Amino acid sequence: MLSEVVHVQVDVNDYQTRKSGSSKWLVATQVGSQSDEVRRLAKELKAFPWVGVALETSASSSGGRVYCVLPMPLEVTCNLPVHVNGTFSLNDERRELKWQTIERRNDPSAQWNHLLVRELLPPCYAMLLLAHAKILLEPDQFCQAWPDTSKVTGTPWQEILKPLLKTLFSSEVIPFSKPGGFPTWIKVSSAVFVPRGVTLQEAVKTALVACGVKLVAIKDRIWNALMFSNVAYVTVSPSLARAELRKTPSSYTGLSRQQKLELLRYCLSDNQYGDMQNLALLPLANGTFTLYLFGTYRNSAVYLCTAQCPRHLLPSLEGELVDDSIDPHIYAKLNAIASGVYNSNLHVLTVHSVASLLARVLPNQNKICLPYSKFDMQWLERLWYWIPGKACICFKTCR
Repeated sequence: MLSEVVHVQVDVNDYQTRKSGSSKWLVATQVGSQSDEVRRLAKELKAFPWVGVALETSASSSGGRVYCVLPMPLEVTCNLPVHVNGTFSLNDERRELKWQTIERRNDPSAQWNHLLVRELLPPCYAMLLLAHAKILLEPDQFCQAWPDTSKVTGTPWQEILKPLLKTLFSSEVIPFSKPGGFPTWIKVSSAVFVPRGVTLQEAVKTALVACGVKLVAIKDRIWNALMFSNVAYVTVSPSLARAELRKTPSSYTGLSRQQKLELLRYCLSDNQYGDMQNLALLPLANGTFTLYLFGTYRNSAVYLCTAQCPRHLLPSLEGELVDDSIDPHIYAKLNAIASGVYNSNLHVLTVHSVASLLARVLPNQNKICLPYSKFDMQWLERLWYWIPGKACICFKTCR
């Protein structure tokens, strides 16, 4: 079996119009096969097992034509973005390829075409695409050279798909690039795919890439090929993000407050609140972030203020209160953690907790209401306005 890929430049000069043009091509050819069926039938038909695939690299690929040394009529299509040449068996008028049908199921010539498509074309086409990837840094152009499975399925050429895609998806054909870096090619097994229809916030992308995740978004044509081939692959998800962030805390601790809030929104989006353990994405009223902890952490309690127990009652405890200025949707999810059965360090602020916290943080009585104190006259007025009807017995420890 012999195979090769060559670069070809075609120069055209029209002496009548005095116009000239040039185009560049990749041409892959394969002679022979390791298939016993191909060898047996080649001997029986005295046929030469040869195929070629050509792709124009100097222009966008549109549609390919079929050749049997000479071009076949335009009606004979392969529905591939490359030109296909081969020693195909033709009908008596040499205007159509023979394919296996009910009438021709035992026709060796029709079987020959089937074998060329199934056994010779896939490795030849794969060789062309892999060579194309080596010289190309533009993923979109590379994607256009892939077969469109929706156009090929249901035609005699669909036999090319499974063996071709099996070879491609075990090779480095998935485009990946770090922010500001040059594109490279990686295997499916190394990639984490962004699902179709999903738009990730830049903060999520930045953090995951900093974790070493090879995050990729691919074109529909490659997605369709991935679906068709049933190859195992990994998609990005809140669960994956939480696991990666836990392994590499430095990937997000240096992000801005807004970026961390975007990251928090994504991590909470699947409502798997119990999996937030040890992520420093709990926004505090003092502008910092602390860890989500699950279990018994009495000294690490963080409180969510409510309309009944507002934040201004505890002016010196911003480091123990959740920032209530964040997106209400995120705040509601944090409230679900605090109110649920998660046994976390996150609690809803109650009258009892306000009383105990005040007892702990109130300054010496001779410092209350001084101009420079957070416990000023305005705070005192708010507190006395709030206390009536709040079961004052809770405040006996504040005396």
